[in-house]
This record gives sequence, structure tokens and C-alpha cells, in this order.
Amino acid sequence: MFSVIQEDHESAFKRKPRLPQSQGGINGCNPGPLRLLSISNNNISVLQPAPVKLQNISTSPVQILDYRRVAKTLALAFDKDPFCNYVLNTKIEYPARESKHIRRKADLFVSFFEYYVYECMSLGGLVVVIKDNNLELELIQLRLKPLALSRVPFLGVACWNKLIYDKQEECFDYPHSLPSFANMHPTSIKFNVFKSLARCRQKVSRCVTSQLENERDSVLERMLASGSSITKDDPIWYLSDIGILPSMQGQGLAKKLMNHCLENYMLDHWCYLESSNQANRAFYTKMGWTLMNTFEVDEEMSEALSSSDEGELSTLPPKGRRGSFGLRERPKVVATPREALFMDSFVLRPTRGT
Repeated sequence: MFSVIQEDHESAFKRKPRLPQSQGGINGCNPGPLRLLSISNNNISVLQPAPVKLQNISTSPVQILDYRRVAKTLALAFDKDPFCNYVLNTKIEYPARESKHIRRKADLFVSFFEYYVYECMSLGGLVVVIKDNNLELELIQLRLKPLALSRVPFLGVACWNKLIYDKQEECFDYPHSLPSFANMHPTSIKFNVFKSLARCRQKVSRCVTSQLENERDSVLERMLASGSSITKDDPIWYLSDIGILPSMQGQGLAKKLMNHCLENYMLDHWCYLESSNQANRAFYTKMGWTLMNTFEVDEEMSEALSSSDEGELSTLPPKGRRGSFGLRERPKVVATPREALFMDSFVLRPTRGT
């Protein structure tokens, strides 16, 4: 899909005074970068303060039970990502007075990442996170219910999809398909509802499902044809998402997370990623990734957008009165030009000592 290390984002909710144990850590430990702000009826709020020096962190894979926390982390990290905002029909930033659109965008982003993270983990993918160990200890001691715990993000996340060569389709794809009843999973139902409300179904299908897959197939096919060391018998690890909490950026966490994954799980295997932020090009090339292509996102729609299923969240009609069954006229969406959006595709085969 895409890979980005994004910028600032606020995520602090004010309800009750901060808990005593979150003021100075647990048992006299130094407080970690994320602190619990309030707990009420198992609803939890987490404060992201200004960046602090990390002292007690760890990097490890997580299980599918943690998919909501992974999605929450990515939703915060990609809040201002140009690709995500384009395909989901949202603005990079809404004025503070438009609180309704801000909430809708947050819900849409969470549902988007819940769907893709759950799919990744269900199909044999690997998700590796960076944790604040002090905060994790607090959460264990509080014995929170799963729903409350799901609102607490990790410091950073990397989602890797394992791809194998499909001889029938003649391309690299997931090892197996999700069963038909997977469409009834809450992540699928929730995302379908939100993307229908945001009228972004066509963009998600066109850009995420079709264009990014075609670009990946094109790059890997060229590598197979060029006689490189890639073979049809080798699995490909596709880095679909990597994100660091905005308040934790600038401390080398992305590099730490990437190196941990490459050194422990990806040695001697080809890896592939796309980046929707060209500012990250230097970051990836410095880490040894090879730039394979730069392509325009949704190129066929760059001059005019479809008026049938494309529109900003702000164009949604206002809610009618309770009990009103009158039909409301859908506002007409006028096709408008947009600034061209480009993405980079990279490959890497990590080896010991590189």
C-alpha cells in the first residue's frame, strides 16, 4: 500500500485529572513518552506530550488480538499523509471549528487501518511494534477491558505482508485468500460503512487495490525478467505500512524499527515498499533501499474527478430531523483539478553485515 513517516498530530482528551501513577511512572520509574490521562468506566485517554528522551522501550511482534492498537497507531501517524487523505476523500487538516469533520476523519482513518491490519495478520503477515515498557506495565496493572486497551497506541508500527508467487495468476500474491465469511468480520463491515459515507469506495478500489498492486507486480516482473537474484520460489516481504507516533518522531525510532525487522525476519529475502512522501526518499536510500520507480497516483483522474462517487466529507448532506422521511437532494459534486501526487517504489534484499 504505502509507507510514510509523518508529522505533528495532537491526540489528548481532557476528562479527569491525570492518575497519580501516571504522574511519575510506576514504582518510582521514570515516566515514558506516553502517559495515561484519564480512565472512566474503562474508557481510556492517552496523552502525547512533547518529544522526550526514550529510556525504556522494546521492539517485538504482536498478535492479531492487538490489531486495533496497531491501527490506532497508524491512524495517528498517517493523519497528514497526502496519499491517505486523497484516497479517503479527506482534507489534510480541518479548521478547529469543523469538529464534526475532524471526528469523521478520525473514525474513517481508524476503520481503514483496522481493515488492512486485520487482513495483513490474517494472511500470514508480520506486524512489529515499538513499545513504551513503562506504559505497558501500567496497562497490565490496570487490567483494562479490550475495548479500552485498543485506544492506546504503540510508539511505532511496521506491517509486513508475505507474498508468494502464484503460478496461475503469474504474480506475487498472498499465500491464501480470506474465506468468504471474512466479509462479515466487524473490520470489513465498519470500513464499508465509513467509506460509503465518505464516498471514497471507487478511489480505494482504484488506487489501493488496483494501482498499487499493478505497480508492485510491474516492478517484481521486471526484476524476474532482468535476471536478478529474485526467483519465483522466494517469498517477497511487502512493507505495506510503517509509522511512528508524531510526538515520538525525530528520535530514530523508524530506523530502529526498520533495522530490527530486516535483521531478525527479512535476511536474504527480497523486500518491497511504496512511499507516498518523497521527503522520505533520502531515508530509504540511506538505509540501502533501491528506488525502482516514481509514479503518479490515480493518473487517469488527475484532470477531473468522478462526480458519482468522489467528494469531500464536507459535501455530505446535513442530517435530517428525527422521524423525517423526506428525501434529501444529494449535493452536486463539481469535478475539480488536483495537484499531482507521486509515489516511489523501492526494493531491498538485506544480507548479514549490510
